[in-house]
Amino acid sequence: MDAVATKGSAFKRGLFEGGPKEHKLERLIPSLELGINVALMLIGLTIDSIRSYKENKRLPSKMMENDPFLEMELIVEPGYGLVGFQGVPKSTFRPGQSSASNANL
Repeated sequence: MDAVATKGSAFKRGLFEGGPKEHKLERLIPSLELGINVALMLIGLTIDSIRSYKENKRLPSKMMENDPFLEMELIVEPGYGLVGFQGVPKSTFRPGQSSASNANL
């Protein structure tokens, strides 16, 4: 198989003259390789970012722009990295203080 024929709704509407087009595989393979390499790079970056977390971390956050700040805790699993987050009860969070002093509560 030396070529791939493509056909879609654009051909039915007459946007392209001459019917389905053939694309030579020699031209298609570099684009596929580039797409696969970009995807693998993004997956690698994501895994490196997840593994960079070593311990749980509390930080202020908002869900919506006009919401007040609430404390969230990033949850880390030893040997793996970041696995999720959870809200911290309001009784342990004091707005206006640094996350470090709130974490000692």
